[in-house]
Amino acid sequence: MNSRKNNRLEFYDYSQNGAYFVTICAKDKQKIFWNNQQCSVGAVSGRPQDKKIFWNEQQCSVGAVSGRPKDKLNHLGLIVKIGIEKIPLHYQNITVDKYVIMPNHVHLIIRIDNNDINGRPMTAPTLSQIVNQFKGYCSKQIGHPVWQKSFHDHVIRNQADYNRIWEYVDTNAIKWESDCYYN
Repeated sequence: MNSRKNNRLEFYDYSQNGAYFVTICAKDKQKIFWNNQQCSVGAVSGRPQDKKIFWNEQQCSVGAVSGRPKDKLNHLGLIVKIGIEKIPLHYQNITVDKYVIMPNHVHLIIRIDNNDINGRPMTAPTLSQIVNQFKGYCSKQIGHPVWQKSFHDHVIRNQADYNRIWEYVDTNAIKWESDCYYN
């Protein structure tokens, strides 16, 4: 019997302050989210200059970047977009800094910020809990499971890493035909 490889870093606390790059694939990598090969690139929280991101107790300020307008998605892609935009509404200490909905996968930059709110410390969900809630919401709204098991993550370690991933998400749609998920 084959056992699944654990995709998460061993001994890493995925509920700690930080930024995470997440990729979630559609079941069997089916191209189900785009209408006529259009995409959606967005930022739920934007990138205001005064925001701070925390990586392993290091602070890095994030510069402002203007996003492109969202293109039309098919009805499944619109449900996914709504699901992404609900993440920070469901979790007070979570923001989605950037995302792109591709035909058969989604990329997100998710930030966890466990600073005190109203003098009370916040308990953060793990990255897996956030992703599982999002996947469950989308599948429930669509009426059947649409996601592969698990997801890929990358812990964003510094500002240069964050900027590189931001650029990757921002340009992913125009490079779709050379994307590893294209075929």
